[in-house]
Amino acid sequence: MRTHYRFTALKQFELLITLLVVASMLFAGCSSGSSDGANAKLTYWHLWTDKFYGGIQDDLVNTFNKTKPGFTVTPQHQNDTSKFLASVSAGNPPDVYMVPTGPIQLAVQGALMPLDDYIKNSTVIKQSDFWPGAWSTCTYRGHVYCIPYVYDSFALLWNKDLFQAAGLDPNKPPSTWAELEQYAKKLTKYDSKGNITQLGFAPWIGATSAAEWPMWANGGQMWNYAAGKPTMDQPNNAAALQWEVNWAKEFGGYDKLQRFNSSFKGGTNFLGQKVAMWVGESYYLSTLQEFEPQVKVGVASFGVPRPDESHPYINGAVDGNMLAIPTGSKHPDQAWKFIEWNATKGVRDWVTREGDLSARKADITVQPTVLKEPYRSDYQIFAKLLNGPNVYYDQGSPVDLYYFQERDNQFDVALRGAKTASQALKDLQNGTQSQLSKALQHYHG
Repeated sequence: MRTHYRFTALKQFELLITLLVVASMLFAGCSSGSSDGANAKLTYWHLWTDKFYGGIQDDLVNTFNKTKPGFTVTPQHQNDTSKFLASVSAGNPPDVYMVPTGPIQLAVQGALMPLDDYIKNSTVIKQSDFWPGAWSTCTYRGHVYCIPYVYDSFALLWNKDLFQAAGLDPNKPPSTWAELEQYAKKLTKYDSKGNITQLGFAPWIGATSAAEWPMWANGGQMWNYAAGKPTMDQPNNAAALQWEVNWAKEFGGYDKLQRFNSSFKGGTNFLGQKVAMWVGESYYLSTLQEFEPQVKVGVASFGVPRPDESHPYINGAVDGNMLAIPTGSKHPDQAWKFIEWNATKGVRDWVTREGDLSARKADITVQPTVLKEPYRSDYQIFAKLLNGPNVYYDQGSPVDLYYFQERDNQFDVALRGAKTASQALKDLQNGTQSQLSKALQHYHG
């Protein structure tokens, strides 16, 4: 389960220089640091503050401590990236950190230790055990800075009852962009004032981390990860964003759609009851089970856009969370032992109890006991997407925190009609390239 935690580009670069100074003094601990073996007390920052998700992760830590590893791990709930960076710059980071997003940026900033020596000597963690895209999110210029933990895939979900009420086959999702629009028109309802009361579909509503899926599906590419370059200013990307702009106009304008979207804040309404189709992550199944059990949902690979020879189905897109050792960890050797356990035995228990997807190939057959039917069968659809032939991996960049925020800003401006789609993407690429050049001036990994 992944959420993008952002802070302003100004704040992140205020911390950058300080981090680089700290990193220059502490990177020598890449294979073994000041590890006081017996009775060491480690801190572990994970992402979840609630009783369900956070409670499970805390319980996993307790299970690990009962194995009597010779040291103790204490979990703490912290999902604010800026606070993590501040702790590194102050020389007082946690010993283990669950990365919510942007591990490559954190590595370039000097906030994460390279794990190459630990991996080389490990009999537990092997690159071949993980999905290739998951491993790539932790790798930059030949160095590995984190270990993949969970991975989310994305699929098209739809409300079968709303399909049937609109005269559509509840077991047949749309298969082309044109068909998607036809379905959406039949499924969208308005009140007497023209406000949306039920939405058929909007590309960005419910999409969470998959906000770029129209670009991927249209043959575009926002980043050339192999070359390490932003590639937002491409015709296929512009055409996909223009399709979203046209969609907003067709359904009453972006502001009207966003007013409808805001009704889901605060837990007063739930997506599956008000939206007929949306692109969602695998962990949404547990939300459906808990809050919307009356919704009969269908799940399929979201090859909705253009399934033809030049634009094949996208069987899924994946991203996730990772485990890392921060630069300045006072017990890196013990931290690595905990990561070895949590990224293998721990994550398998997490998947079983929480319903996420593990980043390890061997866990693809795990049956989450938290999910009942039909959600457990739907979960297997998400799991199979990880092994599909057309899966897009968001590998990350050295400027992810800036990029995510500026991408959303530029998309928002284009959808409101204040810029053309082409100009918004051009401005996004120019801004991202500028930030990337500054970031890489200081990287010596």
